Amino acid sequence: MIDVNKEISKYHPIYMDKKETEDSAGYAIGMVLKTVTDEIQKFEKRQFMTVQKIEEIFAIIEEEKELTEALRECKKMLQAVEEEKQCIIQGVITLGDALEDIYRYALRSEEESWRQQLEVMWEKTGEQLSLFGISRIEGKGQMFMPEFQVAQKVENHPDLPHGQVIDVLRAGYLYRGVLIRKAEVVVNNNLQGSV
Repeated sequence: MIDVNKEISKYHPIYMDKKETEDSAGYAIGMVLKTVTDEIQKFEKRQFMTVQKIEEIFAIIEEEKELTEALRECKKMLQAVEEEKQCIIQGVITLGDALEDIYRYALRSEEESWRQQLEVMWEKTGEQLSLFGISRIEGKGQMFMPEFQVAQKVENHPDLPHGQVIDVLRAGYLYRGVLIRKAEVVVNNNLQGSV
């Protein structure tokens, strides 16, 4: 038969004898130590994961530094290319100005064949420039546009509309729609005051 008191004493410390009390105290200490050990292991795992993440962050930061340096180098190269492009455009415009001087002189010449040849050359040069994104600004016979032209002279011709460009002294230029230089023009003024 089952001894109920003996069975109950296994579960209640009041009924435990000294040996059972020592065993249960050892068991409790063991459980506490196991819990502490488990928590330390969990902490170590978390610490290890944190260190790994920190190392990953440092690796990303190093990559960012390298990318930033590469980006700086690319910007420097791009700036050098842009400066070189501007020099080339200015060189082309300088050559265009020299050609324009000859062209404008030929327009005032009495030699018809020479004038016609230079007009054709002037037009073909303009077509070639446009292939590279450079456009001339002239506007003879059109209305004065202050955003693209500078009035260097004003003349009075009552038979022409007020504000019409009578002559172009120096062509202006656009590069891909960006103003490089305004055209210098002669404008009609048949009103009192200036244009």
